[in-house]
Amino acid sequence: MAKVKIICDSASDIRCDVAEKLGVKVVPLLFTFDGETYLKDGADMSKEEFFDKMRKEGIIPKTSQITAPDWEEAFIEALPECDSIVCITISSAASGTCQSANIAKADVLDKYPDADITILDSMSLSFPYGIAIECAAKLAAVGADKDAVIAEFERVMSKVECFFLVEDLKFLKKGGRINLATLIAANLMDIKPVLTIKDGLVAGCDKIRGGKNLYEKFMKLYINRGHILSGKDIYIIHSLESENLNEFCNAAEEAFHPASITPVMLGATIGSHAGPGLSAVVYVKD
Repeated sequence: MAKVKIICDSASDIRCDVAEKLGVKVVPLLFTFDGETYLKDGADMSKEEFFDKMRKEGIIPKTSQITAPDWEEAFIEALPECDSIVCITISSAASGTCQSANIAKADVLDKYPDADITILDSMSLSFPYGIAIECAAKLAAVGADKDAVIAEFERVMSKVECFFLVEDLKFLKKGGRINLATLIAANLMDIKPVLTIKDGLVAGCDKIRGGKNLYEKFMKLYINRGHILSGKDIYIIHSLESENLNEFCNAAEEAFHPASITPVMLGATIGSHAGPGLSAVVYVKD
């Protein structure tokens, strides 16, 4: 029996093969596309199909938080498998999913008073907390105890850096996920806002000129801010078409000379608000 079972939501965009290998239980958020509900983020509809549909039809899907009964089912299923459950969720500032997990925890403890369940609010979005989950899960997979697993998650979260661009701000605008000042700046003189995650939400942190060599300008921003990515494992979080993804990865390789570059496609939960054309570099600082 494992000491620790990690359970997370699909908004983390944790890689399916990694989750399966490390024994992480991923509970899916639902999304509704043009009146039809899909039960599994990235499964009932492929991620490529999802973003193609957004591009072609301009429809913004609706997402639904994970309910307390969904979490409760996952917790009860995991109890016989482990000594402790560590549940990690999308930012509580962006979704009620964390609150639902805490409600579920209370309900499970009413039925199973000896259950050991910890709920962690990532205060983050997508793979910036997905990568921290993967690192924590590696410790859990080799028998680390709860305190060590939680400490590893928090250590990595404190060192994750992520800046990103979006192709079209209309999706963030319609979803209410970006402030008015950032939108106004973006509409003037072909300014591209550089975005990050702050206090659990999308926030503007810099700006670059659009037009030619956009990706090169974006990579230079990391360097100008003092980030050293040489020899690092970096992750490209994206909802790009293949040609643009190749261009973005090539720009990252040329600018940073990293140890590795791993593309990770954005899932439907965050993708519903960011839209197609998101491009980000994520890495863990020393």
